[in-house]
Amino acid sequence: MEEEYLKHIARLSSPEIDALVRRYWQDVRQYAYFLTRKERLADDIAHDTFIRAFRAVDSFRGQVAFRSWLFAFVRKAAFLSRVTAIRPKATTAGLLPPDGRSGSAEPKSSSSEISISGEIWPAVMQLPGRYREILVLHTHYGLAGTELAKLLGIAEGSANARLRRARAKLAKRMREAGPRSMDAAFLADGLLAERRPSHAAAIRMPSESRIAIIEREVSGMPRPTARRRKAWIVWSGAVLTFLMFLLALGYAYETPGGIADWRYSRAIGMSGTMRIPIGHTPEEAFLKMGNSGTPMQLIHEAHLDGGALLFMKRNTTVGGTDLQLEFVRKTWLGWKWVMGGGYGMSVAKEGTEALNYMSMPRLPAGGTGPFPIVFGQLSSPLVANVRVTTGGPDAGEYPALIASVGAGGRIWFAVLPKTAAPPYGIEALDDRGAILASESFEDPRESGSLPMPKA
Repeated sequence: MEEEYLKHIARLSSPEIDALVRRYWQDVRQYAYFLTRKERLADDIAHDTFIRAFRAVDSFRGQVAFRSWLFAFVRKAAFLSRVTAIRPKATTAGLLPPDGRSGSAEPKSSSSEISISGEIWPAVMQLPGRYREILVLHTHYGLAGTELAKLLGIAEGSANARLRRARAKLAKRMREAGPRSMDAAFLADGLLAERRPSHAAAIRMPSESRIAIIEREVSGMPRPTARRRKAWIVWSGAVLTFLMFLLALGYAYETPGGIADWRYSRAIGMSGTMRIPIGHTPEEAFLKMGNSGTPMQLIHEAHLDGGALLFMKRNTTVGGTDLQLEFVRKTWLGWKWVMGGGYGMSVAKEGTEALNYMSMPRLPAGGTGPFPIVFGQLSSPLVANVRVTTGGPDAGEYPALIASVGAGGRIWFAVLPKTAAPPYGIEALDDRGAILASESFEDPRESGSLPMPKA
């Protein structure tokens, strides 16, 4: 199994567990023995190492070799065993026979597992733990440089210095002891004598029962790793921070006197910044913006282009006609006024006028809304449709929308393309599509009326 593959998996299958245990058991168990000098404890630490490592396999990122990554679990378990003087929780007691063997026997280990010569081995085992460990990792497992430093949790320079001191202590011990003293050390220490080199001894491998237990422990108790929890916390914090940033930016943009108002003020040529208030409804947004104080009545509301068109009339109008058009846009804070305008004129004699109108140009850069637009009121019941024509890149005919208001009244409006240009034209049509009245104009702010043709 390639280590590159292990970097991208979140959970191991039973065949993968079996293959990894068989591949790394020998190295893991030997390293545990080097640290503890207790054979049965080394078995238990190796057993516990594979369970803990396989449960956390999604945290392996390939910064070091997979074997070195396993060794980090061995070191932690060995340290805990020294501090607590008890075996790891994942012991096989009660699951395997007392001697650690099952139907598939685990042969007794021997120093054929050690790649250090028989003359040096007893001297290495008598060194202090920190020097014994680094010599074994470097000489037997081939770890060096950054990988060795990461496993020991120290700087690379410190690891190199410790290795030099370990070699010096070993050389001094060898010089002082001599071959005979080394043989005496073997005889005096039964554990060392048991590990005297014997190339004929079998290599110790895990039993089928032990592998099955590890598979059950790993598969039966899935749990999130600390790295996964930490990653979730980091991502959640990042998302929350980003959302708060967007919230603050949105508030700064839309608040009265904020960025949006500053842009709009510059677009219409103001040196200062307008403070456009926020309304809970489109009508409230217009009223908060302030008007001449004359009471206004909302007669029609049309929602389009991210906002609302408000058609309004003065309540006090007597003996004339008037129409006001205001556009307010929807923001996440509420409604904000954008642009408006209106006209008023005397009432034409009945039957002499087809419609009246007003044209409003497109908004300056930085403004949004359904502009340019032409709107007005229908004066004659004979008018069934209204058509507006325009020049420019999108020259053509644009039909108007007609809405009934009040007692028999009708208004109309036509939204033109942003590229609309003179000449403009308005045509009042009857129900058969015949033109009753028409007019053309050049000024995008024009207002007036279309008289009915004389009989």
